[in-house]
Amino acid sequence: MRTRNSGFYQHKIFNFITALFGRVAEEETSTIIAFDVLNVVGLVLTTIALLPALLSPTVSRTSTWIALLVSSIFYSFSYLLLLPIGQRSVAQPAYGMVSRTPMGKFRINVTVGATYPDTVTIDSTRLHISRNWIKLRAFAWYKLGRIIVFTIFPFGAFALNIAGLFSSGTTNDKWNLLLPILPLGAAIIFGSRTDILSAWKFWNSAHKREALWNIYEEAKPEYRDCNCPHCGKKVESSGTETV
Repeated sequence: MRTRNSGFYQHKIFNFITALFGRVAEEETSTIIAFDVLNVVGLVLTTIALLPALLSPTVSRTSTWIALLVSSIFYSFSYLLLLPIGQRSVAQPAYGMVSRTPMGKFRINVTVGATYPDTVTIDSTRLHISRNWIKLRAFAWYKLGRIIVFTIFPFGAFALNIAGLFSSGTTNDKWNLLLPILPLGAAIIFGSRTDILSAWKFWNSAHKREALWNIYEEAKPEYRDCNCPHCGKKVESSGTETV
């Protein structure tokens, strides 16, 4: 009787452990799928936001803005390296693939710095605040709100790093779902500008409008036709002649 009861309980324990690990494996698969989907969406949206700045004559952006979206594209792409070769389910992927993932994020910075050493320098003001931020001249407050919202994202990443520091030795793959939010946030915040959205409406001539200038640049001068007999000249609103 005792042996029969022992076998019964062993069978129950075995079924419970099997169901538990099966549920954990299913949750891990769902987490991986959600992680990949967020990275793919971030990669697609950042690419869509970047293409008008590179190809459309009606969109003007600074090199810093372009570098930000390019880095976001590499960020999302680096997390998807295991997806095409089906190694998401492999317990220990190949060493070469694992080493390329972190190296790919920083290789572009090293390459640019080695190719153009003059670009690696301290800011001329020796501060991170430029004069345009201090003056806030002709600065739309909705643009300031967009930048404030995006500034919150790095602080969230910093908080995650601190939380991971105090939880060393334990793993929680659901925290990794927050990693693709940075490129996704960059694409939504900076890709929602009116000129970028209008650039993609190429089928409608009514949306072929002049580019909105970047918030870091001076306002574009307005010209009017000159009433003098000299042809080929235009005059700024302030009265300065230009050829």
